[in-house]
Amino acid sequence: MLSKLKSPGTSPTARRCQAYTAIASLRKGLKVLADIGQHGANVASIARHTGINRTTIYRILATLEQDGYLNCSPTNHQFRLSPKVRLLSDGFTDVLWIAQIAAPVLMRLLHDTAWPGNLATFNGRYMVFRESTHRFSSFFVHKPMIGREIPLSTALGQAYLAFSGASVRKPLLPAFAADWKANGFGAIVPADAEQLLVKVRAKGYATAVSSLEPNVAAVAMPILSRGQVLACVNVVMTPEALSTPAVLKSIRSQLAEAIRTIERRIDGELP
Repeated sequence: MLSKLKSPGTSPTARRCQAYTAIASLRKGLKVLADIGQHGANVASIARHTGINRTTIYRILATLEQDGYLNCSPTNHQFRLSPKVRLLSDGFTDVLWIAQIAAPVLMRLLHDTAWPGNLATFNGRYMVFRESTHRFSSFFVHKPMIGREIPLSTALGQAYLAFSGASVRKPLLPAFAADWKANGFGAIVPADAEQLLVKVRAKGYATAVSSLEPNVAAVAMPILSRGQVLACVNVVMTPEALSTPAVLKSIRSQLAEAIRTIERRIDGELP
């Protein structure tokens, strides 16, 4: 009954890169840069932390200082990162960071449940797909997922609102009610929406059927850190699977374990 999972494979660009030998000097330079970022350091401490010989460290420091990535204190000869290093990270947002952490966990979840899933974040009005395993599954034919905006009435949107604080949730209740009606689930007022979300929070998960595509169901849970919802993850399946208690219980358990793994990695408890 279950379709085979598609292999993610390796892209031609990745295979081409793997054919080349790593640049040892660049690797050492990045190691020095990382050490200075963590500690602020002089040559002796950099050598102690990295194991790189001092002559090489001097050459790396000279290069990084000349190119504007480091500043050296004239009083204690400590090297510090300059503002220019932000050019290396400004394109890497918290959203991308969370998606990168979650991606391998979502792949394991796909193999454990045999159903595809998604990670989505809130963008001010809609949930937005940031990572997905749909392309590795043969269950459904889907449109491109990453970057797609989806309504708050989906399981992902319900999970986000239900577990967010009142200051976040209450201003969005009219938008949620509008999405609920637009999806054909019936007309509700914000007070009804609040009660619906209270029930979602009490269960610990959200479900929806045909909220995004006909005859497609989903169960979703939030990723929490320090009491805030950073993102939500769902598992997508047929309505028949969702309505089968044993199947739903198994998927909920596996989804909850995947969420715990992502949360622990975000909080630095796991590598």
